[in-house]
Parts: sequence; C-alpha cells; structure tokens
Amino acid sequence: MKILFIVEDNDQSKNRIILWALHNIVNAEIVVLNENVEIIDYSISIGDNTTVCIHYYEDGQTKIVSKVDRVLFRRWMINSAPQIMKHTTIVNSHFTKHLHGYYRAEIDCVNFTINNYFSSNFKRVGNPFVLYVDKLKLSDYARKCGLLVPETYIISKRDDLLDLFESGKKYITKGISDTYKYYSDATYDLSAQTSIVHKEDILKAADETFFPSFIQEFIPKYIDLRIFYLKKKFYSMAIFSQLDEQTKTDFRNYNHSKMNRMVPFNLPSLIQKKLTRLLNMFELDTCSVDFCIGLDEKYYLLDINPVGQYGFVSHNCNYYLDREFANELI
Repeated sequence: MKILFIVEDNDQSKNRIILWALHNIVNAEIVVLNENVEIIDYSISIGDNTTVCIHYYEDGQTKIVSKVDRVLFRRWMINSAPQIMKHTTIVNSHFTKHLHGYYRAEIDCVNFTINNYFSSNFKRVGNPFVLYVDKLKLSDYARKCGLLVPETYIISKRDDLLDLFESGKKYITKGISDTYKYYSDATYDLSAQTSIVHKEDILKAADETFFPSFIQEFIPKYIDLRIFYLKKKFYSMAIFSQLDEQTKTDFRNYNHSKMNRMVPFNLPSLIQKKLTRLLNMFELDTCSVDFCIGLDEKYYLLDINPVGQYGFVSHNCNYYLDREFANELI
C-alpha cells in the first residue's frame, strides 16, 4: 500500500504517524512531499481520466509519485515552484518582483489541481482546501447549528467600541483570520494571542479610528475545552485554566513552570451532534476545536483550527492520536 503524506516539514506529528503506519500496515510504502522536497517537474493530463505525475529529488535519487492508495494532508506544503522561479536573472529588480508574482499565481493554480487530484481520487485524511476557518463565518454557521457563540463585532471606531462597554460586559480581542506569530531567532518570538480590551486604554487612544478589529464578548469560564476531531470522532480534554492568572484569558499563554491540569472529558452527545453538523458545513474531517464552559454551565464555541496541533491532547489524555491517524489510512 502506497501512502502519500503532503505535510509541513517541521510538523513532528507526521513522523509518529508514519511509524504507526509502518507498524500497522503490511508492506506500507511511504512517500512524503513537503517544502524541502525538490520538485523537478510534473505532468498533468486533464480529461475523462485526469492524471498527475510528479518527479521529485530525494536522497540523491529521482523518484516518481502518481497513483497512491491513501493521502494524508497535514499542515500541507509542496515546493512545486518551477526552476525558472529560482534562476530568473532579469536585471530590472522591479520587473523581476512582478514576474515572480505572476509565476506564483500560475503555480497556485497548478497546486490546486495537484491537491484536487490526490484528494478526489484516493482515500484521504485532511482537506487541502481549508487552511483556516473565517471567524465571522464560523460565528454565523455555529448559530445556525444551535451552538452558543459569544457576541462578536468588527469595529474600527473608538466611539463604537466605547458604546459596547455601556452594557457592563467585558470584551476580548484577537485576530480576525488567524493567530499572528513572528519568529526572529531561537531566543525570541512574538505571538498575538487573545487579550482583554480595557476601557481605560480606549479612552487614552488619540485616534478616532483604527484598523478593523475583532471584538468579542468575554465569557467568564469554569474550564476550557480543547477538542480534536478525527473522522467523526471527538477526543476532548478539559483544561483548568482558571486556576492560574496567566492562563485565565487564553490557556495558550502557558505557564511552563506550573502547567494547567488537563484531563479527558466526555463531550455531551447533543454538543457532538451540533458540532458535527457545523464541521460538515466546512467540509472538515479533522481539526482542533476550542470551547469553554461558562460559569452559567453553558457550552460556548470559541474557535476552530483545521490544522491545529493535537499532541498535548493525545499525551495528556492517552488518546494515542498518532495511532488513530494511521488507522484511518488503512
């Protein structure tokens, strides 16, 4: 059985899944494509029987992948840029920049066809066309599925933001699309996590308008829930984040000297049913989901990450999710 992994190179989970696949699947042949695998050339034939053939260079050898039995898309990234992008020597740097942009757009179309070929013609895990979930669409769809979501706003005027505080509620802010992360070297990084919005800071602001910002009602929590979804199964973990000031607002602000208590959790069947309907609307067969249980004992959906990490859920709850991924490839 030939299994194709289209993954990000630094995603360590792929190595553990591969080990389980080799252990559980007789005569398993593993092919890994990522941003560090050099694609030499490829041919695509589109017709009644579309075919894709990729030649790539690995371990000093030229190899071919076309037909496979299973595909795993996991934080996927393929270095499919043609050699011309690497060797363009036009003197005019401004023109070169625009030319490379044009090449990139062309290759994006090719990548779409490659991903569509492997995801449509073979049994797969992961959806190559959903890298992140729009938080605004998520809020709308979740309500249609009967799930509770904190009140959500996109605001760019100071007065509009101040008006929210008239309700007496608290509010948080985070990225509209995804979490921003910046890495400069091995000793420093910057990550824009969820933060409390303080009215005092807004009053001090000199500008009447600002960049459109995601503002959401703050839900006083009892516990956080991190859920990993894999092929219609939920693996849930309760995080006692409210016992530590550092993790109260966002449990991802880890206190590495004293980690939160994390234990397996049984997600109610009604929540599972509503959540399954929501994930089907986004065509997701694997993802991470963040919930919290408020002090009012209600379940609130906070976020969905189609390529979320699952290692700490698996490790703390003994779910052996690497093995479960491998089993889905059988």
